[in-house]
Amino acid sequence: MSPVKALIVDDEAHVREAIEYLIDWDKFNITERLFAGSVVEAEELIAEHYPEILFCDIKMPEQNGIHLIETLKKEKVNIQVVVISGYDDFEYMRAVIQANAVDYILKPIKKEEIEKALKQAIKNWQETESFSQFQKIVEIDEKEQTKESSSILEIKNYLDGHFHERITLDILAKKFYLSPQYISNRFKAQYGISIVEYVTKLKIEKAKQLLMKTSKSILDIAYELGFSNENYFSKVFKKYVQLSPKNYREKYVGKKNG
Repeated sequence: MSPVKALIVDDEAHVREAIEYLIDWDKFNITERLFAGSVVEAEELIAEHYPEILFCDIKMPEQNGIHLIETLKKEKVNIQVVVISGYDDFEYMRAVIQANAVDYILKPIKKEEIEKALKQAIKNWQETESFSQFQKIVEIDEKEQTKESSSILEIKNYLDGHFHERITLDILAKKFYLSPQYISNRFKAQYGISIVEYVTKLKIEKAKQLLMKTSKSILDIAYELGFSNENYFSKVFKKYVQLSPKNYREKYVGKKNG
């Protein structure tokens, strides 16, 4: 367990001394104890030292302990509070419960009672801190995933506008400052299709439009879409459309004209 700091807040010096005396601090690995006689002084020490545990009296001059622990709750500060009070008062106890304090201990203070509360306070602090660290890791992961998704989206947008050009993973890697393997894996994970297949489908869809809406020769369409020759273009086109480019044009242009 990491070293822990404790802050003892009470306007009566003998109460602060009693808490200091009663607790076996080494057993709880509390290496530093801080003392405050008022809420204002306590707030200054909290801002400077960030203690994990707070022993706090309720009724004090100027501002009471309820104000302090409610402020800590509002600011979402991970300080576990053990309230020490000479008043068996329902309203005080309700306020303490609402502020998520660990325990409400009545004076005179008993060693067993205060050490039990301290043990629970340390456990609560550790659990809260662990959860907070976990949340930070999740947030970092989400930001990284968003960043990664954004990078892959940029690559997809680039492919949408440049599919007719010569595209390789090495070319994309140099352009987007990412490794070829990373691009390949992330693109497939994000879109469920490989880059090669995605580019090929873009070419086939564009070929279908050109065959239907223009009178360009099949050879010219093949070259325009980045295919090395007409035969290879026709072979790929038929694989995806189940018709050769010539038959596709005859079928759909013929229907259109008819």
